[in-house]
Amino acid sequence: MRDLDLKHGAGARRGGIYGHNVRNVTVAGNDVSATNTSCTTGFVVQPFVLPLFAPGAGVPFSSGLSNGWAAIMIDESHTIARISVRGNRVHDARCADGIDIRASGTARVTAAVRHNTLTHLTQDPSKQSELAIGMQTLGHARLAAHIDGNSESYIGTATVGDSGDSDSEGVFGNSAGHSHLIENIDRNTFAHGLGHPF
Repeated sequence: MRDLDLKHGAGARRGGIYGHNVRNVTVAGNDVSATNTSCTTGFVVQPFVLPLFAPGAGVPFSSGLSNGWAAIMIDESHTIARISVRGNRVHDARCADGIDIRASGTARVTAAVRHNTLTHLTQDPSKQSELAIGMQTLGHARLAAHIDGNSESYIGTATVGDSGDSDSEGVFGNSAGHSHLIENIDRNTFAHGLGHPF
């Protein structure tokens, strides 16, 4: 499925580019903006306990953290896939992650995310986190990702100064169940993250 709204930023209701159980895919050289105008939930950070400063103490997030559907999203549930996302510009969205790759079930995925620029991505108050680049594995899936030469700036939502309600992440990895996630991150640039409630 492709729901393209490139170059002019007229606003896609969900993602700009979406792939589901694709085997070999290259997403290169696109300009994607103003996506997910419907504020559909996409990436959900799995339940976790946020550690506090006191030993053994933490705050449980039993339902996880929801994010807006990414401008560029690839979902794999059972395929053996090679994914390349390179040289894209993702910007100016009000309820959207940037680039998310999710592997679940029995998927085996190799991903290269290189030389992308992500800027001015914010979240709606109904979402708790903002991922410029997100990787996730669930079930028994395996994902090996090489993330190289990307730039993320002005990621997150500020309400007072630079503070706000959504957690801001340049590159984020989330693994749950019996899955395996390997990320190699090189030459990454992150500037001016906004929000950071945690």
